[in-house]
Amino acid sequence: MSLIKALVCLTALSVLLSAFALTLLFWYEAKNSPEARVPAPDWGYLKRGLQFFLNLAEIVCGLLLLPFGPLVRAFFQRPGATERKDLPMLVFIHGLYHNASTWLYMAWFLRKKGFRMRFFTYGRFTPLPAISEDFGNFMRRPDFQGARPLIVAHSMGGLIARACLADRAFEEGVAGVVTLGTPHAGSKLAVLAVGKWNQARFLESGSEFLRSLQDAPAPAIPCVSLAGTADEMVLPASSLVPPPGWTLKLVPNAAHLSMLFCPSTCAALLDELERINLRC
Repeated sequence: MSLIKALVCLTALSVLLSAFALTLLFWYEAKNSPEARVPAPDWGYLKRGLQFFLNLAEIVCGLLLLPFGPLVRAFFQRPGATERKDLPMLVFIHGLYHNASTWLYMAWFLRKKGFRMRFFTYGRFTPLPAISEDFGNFMRRPDFQGARPLIVAHSMGGLIARACLADRAFEEGVAGVVTLGTPHAGSKLAVLAVGKWNQARFLESGSEFLRSLQDAPAPAIPCVSLAGTADEMVLPASSLVPPPGWTLKLVPNAAHLSMLFCPSTCAALLDELERINLRC
């Protein structure tokens, strides 16, 4: 029991320190970075202190939800009573160190609107280029043929989608892409990851993977990047700015993971999905 208590205390301390460090790093970058297209929230010191608790809640909720990934995927992929055939199918791609559980609230919200959905998941030790190849194969499944689905990707999932968009054959089979909190130019936090096995190394600014995405042609389909102005995981905030050919939309006061559980993010995503659907 003493060992278990020690592990619990160590985990709790690690979570507290992580939330505190992320809060400090966010405001340090906001103060020392030049004016960006994704400006930091105009908060006083009280709200800046409260952000610590938001970051803490993000980490705790993310950890607690992880075991439910397979259940979320299985439940929301079932046909629903509100399903509408006139709406495109949505394909969700989760971010680094997460799984389908991060889509719990957003999938519930969009399912009520009549959207059908599928979830692409990947392991934690697979290199990003291999994951992108796996996603391309996933999108060639028979249930996607002729459907022209819409891709909704969070964080690193957006880079996976971008890697596939370089293939024009893949692009022709997709109606559009919407990313949320994607580090299009990487993140300074990626250097904290240890080991060549770690997927975060691909998110380091100037990595070979990110350079290959920069050389890709501009997409011919609608591509939108939603960025939270309180995103503490993508530093500096300028890394949230998408490449040419994309549209940037800001979600005020939204943080990196909590934006997936934020009504304002869901409303912004729904607007973009409907706009893309009308164009198709």
